[in-house]
Amino acid sequence: MTRVRLWRGACACLGWTRQEPGVIEAQFAQVDTASLMKSFLTARNARPLMIPKEQGFSTRNIDTNWELTAPWIRAQVKVPTKFIIGDVDLVYHMGGMKDYIHKGGFKSDVPLLKEVVVLEDVAHFLQQEKADEVSDHIYEFIRMF
Repeated sequence: MTRVRLWRGACACLGWTRQEPGVIEAQFAQVDTASLMKSFLTARNARPLMIPKEQGFSTRNIDTNWELTAPWIRAQVKVPTKFIIGDVDLVYHMGGMKDYIHKGGFKSDVPLLKEVVVLEDVAHFLQQEKADEVSDHIYEFIRMF
């Protein structure tokens, strides 16, 4: 059951839509969990994630994502924040994300945003790829207080 929950969470994060119960689980059961998650989260290709229809996982989960996050629509993060992301992180290259981060949308949702840092040649696990640099950024941020 843990594996199914993990995959439902992964599907939601990746934006796949509802399917009949058991369909996505059956598709994921044919895949090595560790390898698939590693390929998603360590991808160094900045293009949007595409999974060919004939390979499975062909639908999206947008309705469920909106339903689950509805209580937080228009909610703001109201604590001082420093945001760090890698320039080859798949999330950074999802549709509209760069504009949201750099052109005011993020700042309106996080009014106490102090700084956005985009680390070069870093994917999703930036704290592992550039541990010292990330630690330095965190330390600098904490010293402000």
